[in-house]
Amino acid sequence: MNKPFQYGFIAAIAAICLYMLLYFVEKQLIVNPFVKSLRYPIYIVCAWIAVGKSRGLMKDKEVLVSWIRPAFITFVVASTIFALFEFVLFRFVDHDLYKLSSEYLTEHFPEIQPKGKPGRTNSVAPVTIEEAVSISRTIFSLALEYVVGFICSVFIGFIWRNKE
Repeated sequence: MNKPFQYGFIAAIAAICLYMLLYFVEKQLIVNPFVKSLRYPIYIVCAWIAVGKSRGLMKDKEVLVSWIRPAFITFVVASTIFALFEFVLFRFVDHDLYKLSSEYLTEHFPEIQPKGKPGRTNSVAPVTIEEAVSISRTIFSLALEYVVGFICSVFIGFIWRNKE
């Protein structure tokens, strides 16, 4: 297993361990989007290390993509494993997490709730767990994770390239 895959796997396991620690301490914590983003520093550190460990294997150190590739592969591996874990956790292991997440969003972010028509009562149709935690939504959130990972990888690659 090459270094980016190895460190991506390490990042995913570390993020899952943090997530499960929070899950067992207080379930409400893992539905908080700000707490949920604590996995990014783990990903960044592992991507940084992966680039450092891969620099001896790079063919062309002048090209920025040579520096971005190991970091981005680390993000892709970590994000994919974590997304699969989160999908299984929300969809099959603990259905209450979806309800907690919905309640948290309703309470803390009322501006994103659907608006009713004037003069009518707005009622939100109940959404099943299968609709809320679906493969398509997981793939969409994973694509967003890849975008964030690519942006971070560009910064990491740029710093490493200028450091050499």
